[in-house]
Amino acid sequence: MTQPITWFNLNKNSEKYAKYAVKRNITYVFTPEMFYIDTINDYHIIFSPLIYRTYYIPNIYITNTAPLTFNKEYLDELIKANILIPKEISNTLYPIKPDCSKFNPNIRLLLTTACNLNCVYCYADANKSSNYISIEKLQSFLSSVPKNIKGLKIEFHGGEPTVAFKQMKRAHQLITQKFPESTFMIQTNGVFDTKTMDWLINNKITINFSIDGTEEIHNAQRPAINKKTNSYNELVSNVKKAQQHETGIACIVTITKYNLQKMKEIYNFLQTLHFKYIKFNPLLEEGRALLDKQESTTAPDLKVFAIQLADISLEAFQNKIMIDSDLLPNIHTRNPSYARCGAVCNQSTLCPDGEIIACSDAIYLTPDKKDNPFFFASLTETNIEYNQQHKTQLNNSTVDNYPLCQQCFLKWHCAGGCKVENYLANKDIMIPDLKSCEAKKVFLSEYFKKIGEKIL
Repeated sequence: MTQPITWFNLNKNSEKYAKYAVKRNITYVFTPEMFYIDTINDYHIIFSPLIYRTYYIPNIYITNTAPLTFNKEYLDELIKANILIPKEISNTLYPIKPDCSKFNPNIRLLLTTACNLNCVYCYADANKSSNYISIEKLQSFLSSVPKNIKGLKIEFHGGEPTVAFKQMKRAHQLITQKFPESTFMIQTNGVFDTKTMDWLINNKITINFSIDGTEEIHNAQRPAINKKTNSYNELVSNVKKAQQHETGIACIVTITKYNLQKMKEIYNFLQTLHFKYIKFNPLLEEGRALLDKQESTTAPDLKVFAIQLADISLEAFQNKIMIDSDLLPNIHTRNPSYARCGAVCNQSTLCPDGEIIACSDAIYLTPDKKDNPFFFASLTETNIEYNQQHKTQLNNSTVDNYPLCQQCFLKWHCAGGCKVENYLANKDIMIPDLKSCEAKKVFLSEYFKKIGEKIL
C-alpha cells in the first residue's frame, strides 16, 4: 500500500484550500512556488509558502527534486493534498504588492536618545547625546497626516522612552485628541517608577519589555548607569505589575556571543515570567558594540543561533508561546508578502531633531545622515520635505527587485531580508546579507525537520 502524503498547516489560512481537495472535471495545475527543502527518512520535505503548508511526501510521489517534478500516476493523491489545484485559483495565491501611495499609520516616536541603562551593545550608543523630542515638531508631523485617518499605531521608543516621561504624556495627549482611534505601545527596559507604571496602565499603553535572560546574563549585558541600581530586579518587578493588568507579556531578547549557548535556558526562564511572545534577536554590531570588543558586544554565530531557535520554536509552538526573531519573522503568523517590514512604504520614526527615518535601528549607520538611505524625510516649520531618492529606493525594495532571492524558498517570507542587516554587510539595502541568508535557510530547514519527526 502506498504511503499517503502528509502535511502540516503553518497557519489557519491553509485550511481554506481543503475545499479544492475533491477531484472535479476541471483543469488542474501544480501549486506555484513549491520548494524542495530536505529529506527526512523516506520523505521529501516540500515547502508551499503560498498556501501556508509544509509537505512530507514519500519518495514515490516525486520523480525529481531539482527541478521539483511529481509522478503523474498519483493525480488523485496530489489533488487531495492541494499540490494540484484548479487553474482558476492559481494566480490568486500570490500576495498583493504594497501600495506605497497610501499613508502608513505605523509611527515610532523616538522620544529621547537618553537612557537610564548602559547596555554594552547599544546600537544607538545612547547617552552619547541626550536629546528629547520636540513637541512642536511632533505637532507639525501630526498636521501632515491625511485628514481621513482616525487612528495611528504609535510606538514609544528611545533611548529609554520613560526617561522622557513628560514628552510621552504630552505626545499621548496630542495624538488622542487628533486621532481618537489610535493605539499605543512602549518598548522599554522596565526600569521606571510606580508613577510611570500607573500612567501606562491607566492609559492602556501596551508594554513590551527588553530582557536578556537571568539576572547574571541581563545585568552583564544591560547594566544600569547608576551602579547602585539592579536593572534586572526593577525590570522583573515591573513585569509582574504589568501582567497584573493584562499587559507586559511580550519581550525582546538580544542574543550575543556571551549568551548564545544559554538560549534554551533563557527561554525556560522567560516562561516562568509568563511571557507569551518572545523575540530572540541576534545582535547587529553597530553603535556601542563597535567600541569595546568582548563576547557581550559580539554577534553570535548565526547558524548556531538558527539551530537553537528552531529547537525552541517547536517547543514554544506546542506550548502556545510565540517565538519571533529579526532573523526571520514567525512562520506561523506571517503571510506571504513582497515586503518584510514597513520601511518599504514609509513607516516613520520621528527623531528628536525632526528627521524622519524608516527604521530606528538605522539611525547611526552613516556619519552623515545625507548618506543614510533610511532617512527619507525631514520636518520644516510648515511641511515635510522628502528625500525622493531615498524614498523611491525604499518603496522599490520589494522582493521582486532582489535578483538573488528569486529562486530561494524564503522569498515570500524573508522578502529580501532586513534592510539594516543588508546595509551593514554590503553598504547596500538591495544586496542581501549572505551569512544571514544561510542562517535563515538553516533555521527553517531544521524547524521543518523537527515538525516531521513529530508527525511522521
